[in-house]
This record gives sequence, structure tokens and C-alpha cells, in this order.
Amino acid sequence: MSQPATTVAKPLIVLALLLFLVGLHYQSFKSTAGMDFEHYYVGAKMVAAGQGSQLHDANAQFQWQARILNGVSTPFNYPAPMALLYWPVTLSSLNGGYLIWSFMSTLMFVASVLLLNRTFGFVRDPWFLVLICAAYLPVQATLATGQCDAFLLLSYSVSLVLLKEGKNGASGFALSLALLKFHLVLPFALVMLFRRQWRFLLGFASGGVALLAVWLWISGPGLFTQYPRLVMGIKDLPRGRFEPALMANFRGVFDAITRHEAPLWLIAVVALVGLVYVANSWSDVETGFSAAMTMMILTSYHGYVYDLILLLIPLMVATKAAKALRTPFYLVFGLLAIPIIPYLLVRTKMVWLLTIPVGVLCWLLISDRASGGPRSMIENVENPKLTTA
Repeated sequence: MSQPATTVAKPLIVLALLLFLVGLHYQSFKSTAGMDFEHYYVGAKMVAAGQGSQLHDANAQFQWQARILNGVSTPFNYPAPMALLYWPVTLSSLNGGYLIWSFMSTLMFVASVLLLNRTFGFVRDPWFLVLICAAYLPVQATLATGQCDAFLLLSYSVSLVLLKEGKNGASGFALSLALLKFHLVLPFALVMLFRRQWRFLLGFASGGVALLAVWLWISGPGLFTQYPRLVMGIKDLPRGRFEPALMANFRGVFDAITRHEAPLWLIAVVALVGLVYVANSWSDVETGFSAAMTMMILTSYHGYVYDLILLLIPLMVATKAAKALRTPFYLVFGLLAIPIIPYLLVRTKMVWLLTIPVGVLCWLLISDRASGGPRSMIENVENPKLTTA
């Protein structure tokens, strides 16, 4: 086979395999009730019908769910602009909408991997990297449930690339788009605050204000009372219960050990200490950014296995940064990247155990064992000044 033919065949083969996986998830979705995509779909339908002012009213949501789903699903508890992200799915039925969103999520996932590899050169064959990353369990969990985390991955990827190029303001703005799941973004923004990255924070704040303006346009000023009421009372609603044992973070570990919910103040203290430590340990763009992402996952208040798709960035960076892939890295990479172990932990509701390899990954990114010291990363860029962003 000639070189041009091979160049064309590789992406076609990888995309065909991804479409096959989408088809498998689609068949499962049609036969399984209660998938997360259902409440995204209903929320998008409400906004498309001009009912954004009722979007954060649980009773109104349940009425819409009863009409569309013939039952009650998980409440839609995200900022209203999330419904705009899912707007294309409203052009079809529930099943058709899921298929549309699966295609969109797959494209966002592929775009993230290709963008990161083009910038940092993790491997020579980018489509091989896409194929390897597709086997990562959180990627498939994101596609299977219809969650929005592929969009978050794309936002973080664009933000990292822009930060690497020295475009701090644009980097902050790109990351602000991920505020649709603000609990997975605000801790990272705190790291940048501790580092006094004012241009980044200005861009981030500008995006946040724009997002709030869109939210007000959709839901009206009532969001300031309705949304907090929905979030604070969600545990008392049908299917509003959360399972910390399925979270790979401090909250999950505390619940597993004590059999009690971790106090909010304790989670906040642990998060603050961890984020300050990461901010003070920041040595270069790639490892600093990745360590901050990893610490954000570890100390977040809420996060299930599909949210771990964000760890694709730290895992790739750790692979690239390592001077010598020592035993700790092999262990961490195996426990997180090989699907069988995370799959078994999901099935047994012991995802909290993944906190151990995630924590070690964070330590590897900060320590010289992963980065080989700041100098090793500087050698990989054309302009060493960019590594101080």
C-alpha cells in the first residue's frame, strides 16, 4: 500500500471503529431506561420550547419528563446554557437525539486528542493515539451515558494549547466554556488565582460573565433563587441521590472509610491545601496544568467515572514528560488506562479506589520522577519562555 493510501486508510479505519462503538452504545441505550442523556434531552426540549424560565423548577421538569419519557428521570441540575449545547438533539426523537449527541461527543473527543498531539507530539501516529485513548473506560462511559464531558475535555485541551502558546487570556476564556460543569472548573481557576495569572483570570471571568448573560436570557432573574433551591434540595428528589462510593476523589474515600458523608468544610479544607500545593509546585505549562487538573479531580465535590475522561490530558503529558518510565508510572498507567480494573471497580461500586492511582499520578506530575525536572520539558519546546506561563 502506498504512503498516501495508508495516510487515508488509518483515519478511516479508526473512525469506523469509533462508529461501531457508538452503534453498540446506541443499541444499549434503546433497551436501558434511566440513562443520563434523558434529563439532558428533556432540559434541551424545555429551552427549545421557550420554557427556560421553568428549567430549574423540579415539578415542571418532572411534568416534561412524564410526557417525553413516560416516567421520572434524574433532574436537570446544570446551568441553562448546557441545554443550548444539547440543542441539536431536540431536532429528533429521544433515540435519534442520543445518536446525534454520540456523534458530536465522538468528534469532540477525537478533536481533543488530535489537537493535543499536534501541539505536544505525544506520538508519531495521531490516529493510533486516538485508538488507544478510545479504549480508556471514561471515554466509553461518557459516550454510553450521553454526558457532556467530551465537551469539557475539548475546552481543557484548547485552554492548554493556548496557554502553551502564551495566549493566557484566550486560554482562560476557552476554559470558561467548561463552566457548564462548574465544579470541575472552579478549583482549577483557583490554582491560577494562587499563581496570580491575571490575564488568564480576566479571560476566564469574561467568559463566565458571557455565560451568565446567556443563562439570564434563557431563565430570567428567577434563576438566582430557583437554581440554588434545586441544587440544595436535589437529594430529596426522585433519583436525585448521589453515590460517593462511585467517585474517585476525597469525598469517595471518606465515605468508604467512615460510612458517612464528608462534611463540606472538610472537603473545602482538603481542596484548598491540595490546590495551594499544586500552585506552588507549578514548574512548566504541561506538567503544571496537568497536575492542577489531577488535583481538581481528587478534591472535587462531585465526579463520577465519566468525569475521569479529563485525566486523558495528565496521562498523555506524564507519558511525554517522563525521562525514565519507572515502576510507579507503569503501575499508575496500568491501573487507570487498562479498562478491566476500572470496569470491575464500577461494577462493584468501588470507584473510590481509583483515588490511589490518580493521587500517585498527581505526585508523579509534580515530582522530578515524572517531569525529569523543569529542564526536560523546556527541551521539548522551541521557545523556553512559554514554559513559564
